[in-house]
Amino acid sequence: MPARGGLVKKPPTSIYTVLMILATIAMSLGCLFLAMEYAKYGFS
Repeated sequence: MPARGGLVKKPPTSIYTVLMILATIAMSLGCLFLAMEYAKYGFS
């Protein structure tokens, strides 16, 4: 019986994955800057 499994080549990273990562970073930075603005004037 042959061994199961084997080496599977990982698919290359597509441009859509890179764009999703960039969008996530941009949204996180936007939330951080918004929180900093709120902290400057108070949260109430």
